Amino acid sequence: MAITRKSEDNERLIDRDLTALGREGRLGAAHGVDGAVGEVLSLLARGGKHPLLSGEPGVGKSALVQEVARRIAEGRVDAELASARMVEVSVANILARSTQRQAAETFEELLEWLGRHPRPIIYIRDLHAVIGGPLAPVAFRALRMGTLRFVFETEPKRVQELLRADESFAERLHLVPLHTPIIDVPLQTQTWF
Repeated sequence: MAITRKSEDNERLIDRDLTALGREGRLGAAHGVDGAVGEVLSLLARGGKHPLLSGEPGVGKSALVQEVARRIAEGRVDAELASARMVEVSVANILARSTQRQAAETFEELLEWLGRHPRPIIYIRDLHAVIGGPLAPVAFRALRMGTLRFVFETEPKRVQELLRADESFAERLHLVPLHTPIIDVPLQTQTWF
């Protein structure tokens, strides 16, 4: 790595520190996703595979991730995740700021810097921007090393494309399909006007 960025520069590359927002009470609770939240927390705690959230737009992928971060911030997780820091990183923002080569170097520096924190979890919404681009080798290398935990998000129509991109990449992912949640509201609490 030729250039070392200051901590402040790396912090600017983070879109949101989700656990900090959770500690501040700025993440709302998600309802109807307990099963998926438990599955994601279990994957993050035991390591090995990284959650790949798949669902149509508006199904609640981001809400699920925010609920995971909120539970980490509130300490409602296993000991392995108690000190975790979950951050959201936009690959598109990194790509838009520089040339492809500079973007790869910037992404690698950011991941190395995040790796110095205890239990980092990186949430990437725009995984499709990684695959086939200059950031793919950096992401694949980070997954192989296993020191960072990732949560990825995509739409169902892109899942097969992502899983075919690299066999070792696909082996490190665990698909968590999300569907429109069914929220049961007891009849007696409904008010009809």
